[in-house]
Amino acid sequence: MAKENNEPKPALNLDGKEYQYDDLTDYQKSIVADIEQYRIQIVRLQRWESGQIMVLRQTFVQKEQEEEKEPELVEEEESADDFTRYQESEVEA
Repeated sequence: MAKENNEPKPALNLDGKEYQYDDLTDYQKSIVADIEQYRIQIVRLQRWESGQIMVLRQTFVQKEQEEEKEPELVEEEESADDFTRYQESEVEA
């Protein structure tokens, strides 16, 4: 006694009408396969785009952090220059 297959057969829903995959022609099946491949590519490109956006954001954050650090370094250099000028004026006097 053969077991009855209770799994639903694959179907294509197009414009509200359902078509059984097994009833499609080879040409129609190839179009369906192409569409599925394009959908997979779209998902990959969306992931790649998200990754690129994340990298771009990180570069802006890094640049902002570097710009915040630079004024501190300039202030330290200025105070070092002031100290050097002070020492030079003491030597001259």
